[in-house]
Amino acid sequence: MFAQVQLMTQSFADQAVIGLQALIAGLLGAIVGFERGKSGKGVGLRTHALVAIASSAAVGLGGMLVSGVSNGDPSRTLHAIITGVGFIGAGAILHSPQGTQGVTTATSVLLVAVIGASVGVGMPIIGVCVTILALLVLRVVGTWQHHRNEHGNTNTQGGNGESHMVS
Repeated sequence: MFAQVQLMTQSFADQAVIGLQALIAGLLGAIVGFERGKSGKGVGLRTHALVAIASSAAVGLGGMLVSGVSNGDPSRTLHAIITGVGFIGAGAILHSPQGTQGVTTATSVLLVAVIGASVGVGMPIIGVCVTILALLVLRVVGTWQHHRNEHGNTNTQGGNGESHMVS
């Protein structure tokens, strides 16, 4: 009951901040999602943007709910987000005799959840920096892998017989 009263007493400005943080998180998530979609991956702009928005809003709301409560723990919201995104990621990963696919997609969904959470707790600079790092990794490493595969190194079996992951 106390949490409900606390939520209802939040100012319009506090609520608007959470909305603005969700917007920023959504834009950052969409940037990562655009890159994934441009690379022909099934999980693209909309999913990445929505995961970032949901993460940002969840941690913002969680922070509001525990403000003023002595035994509140805002990190619980982060745990719930990671668990929920884990289920989404598990659905994106496929195993076959040719290798494992979807690991990069699942990881990028987790990444935008963390981007959204960082913006939602009031640390948008971290969200922007992580977005930039993600784009560098996805673009630079992706280009390097593509170049490597075009030049004859396309086998999916390593020298020790283990399957390599395919993003």
